[in-house]
Amino acid sequence: MGIPKQLRVLLFHGLTSQPSEMEPLATLLRSHGYLCNVPLLPGHGYTLEKLRRTRTAEWISAAHSAVENLLRECHLGENPPPTAHSKNDNRKIVVIGESFGAVLALFLARSHASSLAALILLSPSLHLRNTLRRTILTYGSYLPDFVLDRLPYKQKRERNYEHFVHPHRSFPAYPLGAVCRMQQLVPSARALIAELPCPTLLLYDPTDHLLDLERGLLLSSFQRSHHATLHAVLGGEHELLLGPHGHEVENSILSFVERYA
Repeated sequence: MGIPKQLRVLLFHGLTSQPSEMEPLATLLRSHGYLCNVPLLPGHGYTLEKLRRTRTAEWISAAHSAVENLLRECHLGENPPPTAHSKNDNRKIVVIGESFGAVLALFLARSHASSLAALILLSPSLHLRNTLRRTILTYGSYLPDFVLDRLPYKQKRERNYEHFVHPHRSFPAYPLGAVCRMQQLVPSARALIAELPCPTLLLYDPTDHLLDLERGLLLSSFQRSHHATLHAVLGGEHELLLGPHGHEVENSILSFVERYA
């Protein structure tokens, strides 16, 4: 293991997924001396019914708590304490999110802007490829919780994971109520793109079966930000860390993190 670094790294998994989605990257970062936290987001790791009934506020609270816990660790672990002239004196955390986890990372970036050294967004769920589905979920995001709690599940389409470099583990279906609640976070997350508070790496597959980040002015918004670096991973699949170019993605992220260590 490398020499411990001052930066801490927080990794958020995607909707219906679990921390194992982020663990290969966390293992690589730990081997280079970074302390990593990969929390299990509320509603995950148990049953689809529990996820269907998980409130948006629970995800937001868990994300804030994860950042605040890492900040406390940073302060406790400072030896010697930082000086007034230390590089990135207050910016101690890198937040990495995959899909829904990337939306969460963007959502909390504003309230923790002074603590973030970098953001890394993998396939952020900000613009669904299917127009009808996008419209329905947007309207669905305004439904009250007692309705969202009763929306059905949607089975995921059959896919071949044999070419993935890491195992793919997730629920076999989406609770539509949970997807609508995720959509509640999207407008605030998108609004932050114009004012990214720290260096940000966006990785995406232009052929992603779920997302189309090249539409909806998303890429142009990122390109206008002087903080953003874009990296298209053609054929990387939606689950970039697990997909056929997973090792390439991991190394790109490590190089980006190393710039701010």
